[in-house]
Amino acid sequence: MVIIYRGKIEEVARELQKHKDVLDAQYVKILGSERAKKVAIGAERLLPSESFFDTPEQVKQATGANIEANTPNKMLLASDTNMVIGEDGRISNRKIRTAPGFYISAAGFEHSGSKQFTENPLASYVHEFDHFIWYALQEKPFALINMALDEALQPKRKPLHLPNYVEELLAAHLSQEEMLRRLVLAVFSEITEDAHEKSNRILDQWVLRSIGVNVPLDWRGKEKEYAGFQLPTGQIIGLPVGGDQFKGFKDEEVLERMIKWQDHFAPSLSAYRFGDRRGVSGSPPYLHNLIESFGSVKISRVSLVELKRLSARKKKRRD
Repeated sequence: MVIIYRGKIEEVARELQKHKDVLDAQYVKILGSERAKKVAIGAERLLPSESFFDTPEQVKQATGANIEANTPNKMLLASDTNMVIGEDGRISNRKIRTAPGFYISAAGFEHSGSKQFTENPLASYVHEFDHFIWYALQEKPFALINMALDEALQPKRKPLHLPNYVEELLAAHLSQEEMLRRLVLAVFSEITEDAHEKSNRILDQWVLRSIGVNVPLDWRGKEKEYAGFQLPTGQIIGLPVGGDQFKGFKDEEVLERMIKWQDHFAPSLSAYRFGDRRGVSGSPPYLHNLIESFGSVKISRVSLVELKRLSARKKKRRD
């Protein structure tokens, strides 16, 4: 079985039981038998019942993460240490253990994007499980970079939105160098989050059509739209606000490019300087250093139960 759910939301479990054979067949069709098998083995090993939560309090107790009552359903990612991005953009960690989990609840479904087009809560879980698929298949999980960026940027308002974040930076009275460093990472975060979420919706549509759920993608195939935004440093950047970053690519090609994002996206992303691929004079190569150093981090995947056990053993040795 490719997709599994071991949480306590009965309607999700009931709907998955009803559709599991069709969904499994669709995942094999989309991913191919070898990749589908890798996801299935990963899900079985990494997602015991202790990896599923249906209240913010459970999430806090198990992972230490704080989520609001109006948080939509989401895949969670815990680690045994924070990834540290240095002033030059390089990640200092040599290795890191990660563990996936899910916050899936009735309230989470009500606040989810899936609720906008269906009353079936299984669609929201499929969306989050599709995030797990990237985590399972990407050599270096992109979700881990997002986690590192969130830790480095520490936006007060989430999700990060650049105009709001700039206000926070100005109020903090940072040095110009630190301001620039955070802005580079924030721009990178906005652009990549857009690509990551839209690729996930493409996969959602492909999967969920097999059980009669239509996922509308009004932006698919449209020209990319950018809004000019002036930074406190005086530079003007173009942020994606609409359209399709994958225009011209078939769904199969989007899937392949996201699984192998380091081959397809990393070179262009690491060259990006506020919308100018040639770079801004004097701008340090933060993104190049970030992506290059991320490629050297040894990443292991364990369950939350195993992560907790290993972290406790590590702490005991230190004490």
